[in-house]
Amino acid sequence: MASSSRSLLDRMSAAPNDAWGPEADAAADAFQPTHRRPKRPREVELDPEYRFTPWLGKVAAQADEDKAQRLHDEIVAYVNYVTPTHQEKTTRTQVFEHIKKTIKTRFPRSEVYLFGSVAHDLCLPDGDLDVVVELPGVDHPLDKKNCLFNVSGALKASGATHDVFVNHFAKVPVATFVTVPNFGSYSFDVGINNTDGLKAVTIIGSFLETMPALRPLVLVLKSFLKQRKLASAASGGLSSYSVICATISFLQLNPTNLPQDSLNKPLETKSLGILLMDFLLYFGSTFPLDDCYISVTQGKHLPKESADWITGRNKLSIECLVDPENDVGKSAGKIHQILETFRDAHKLFETLTLSPNESADILGDGNLARVTQKTLDQREHISKLATSGNLFKRVPVDRYADYRSQRRGGYNDRQAKSQYRPPPRQDAYVDDSYRSRDYGRDSGSGSRDSYGSSKRRRY
Repeated sequence: MASSSRSLLDRMSAAPNDAWGPEADAAADAFQPTHRRPKRPREVELDPEYRFTPWLGKVAAQADEDKAQRLHDEIVAYVNYVTPTHQEKTTRTQVFEHIKKTIKTRFPRSEVYLFGSVAHDLCLPDGDLDVVVELPGVDHPLDKKNCLFNVSGALKASGATHDVFVNHFAKVPVATFVTVPNFGSYSFDVGINNTDGLKAVTIIGSFLETMPALRPLVLVLKSFLKQRKLASAASGGLSSYSVICATISFLQLNPTNLPQDSLNKPLETKSLGILLMDFLLYFGSTFPLDDCYISVTQGKHLPKESADWITGRNKLSIECLVDPENDVGKSAGKIHQILETFRDAHKLFETLTLSPNESADILGDGNLARVTQKTLDQREHISKLATSGNLFKRVPVDRYADYRSQRRGGYNDRQAKSQYRPPPRQDAYVDDSYRSRDYGRDSGSGSRDSYGSSKRRRY
């Protein structure tokens, strides 16, 4: 018998049907494994709020200009529009000085600085203002968390804002808030001792001085990405820092071999349009994403195999200007969608035709740069605020209005009691008394455990 030649273990573990028979062989030949359908990347959708091009009226149409020259003129007009006016700069500086004074009153030993795009006027009119608070001795995450909540209470008590969101779970904990209308309705991000961005301010400033085409290209690219909701690293987009580094690298490499005057004298040679299209073509079609990473410090692309700090082969990798082992591009999870939008924008420009009798709108029709109604209203609000004298004028707010409106029941009315919440104290601070655990036992004198849990930490 066939079963006699098989061991007892084989017979016990065999399937009900004979796995050695011809039926099993036929079934094995007919079996086709099902493959999972690969996920299709979501199509990038334009934000419908971006509809206006108010700078277009200042662009004079010329009969003999080509598309590249027309695009150059529109870029110049756009940059002049988004660059903050003297009035806007003054108002923004005054609001920041108020925020700075409030923080330094709470932490006298602190230093408060602006960094990021706003430090070089590379931010869009609706961009955030990044603030770093240098505070000696605050390195532990719990200490940073406490300081951010202290900053939150101080800012609300000063009347600058009504609500502060402290994201202490983020990789870089920040306090995010929007100032009240009489303080300009500015968006702020405040961090504690995140000084890498502050150190990069000087480096980026030196590139802006030697690369006159850097600022116009960065401003257009940031608007291009923001229309498509691809300008935030938190959602997988390309951060402002990454855009700046990529643009610097493009100007360093000059992959299309443009004349040097086109890079050094873009206004005189009217080359901003050509530079923008070459940027979109290079990063959309020929950039070696899988094999190389961007190194602005060395001014070239280097193989990814030579850097042990790179974790993904098919991801964008950009060497940080301050910390060479920090990949500032790894957070761009939607890099393939971003590069595809660059490629599509270049194709659209190639198919665009100029009518001799009509003024073109390449930035608007090509969805390269537009602004929202909110941006127009914000700039008008800042102008009125600066001329009306209402800056820093505090509007009285009844902090107890929400609680008076709630129905107060008797002592046994549990539902009414559960709905009532006492108003938060604006002058309260969080101390270290809740630290019941002994972090780092036997760490010796001078450790953070040498402080009593009931003592208030002084910063």
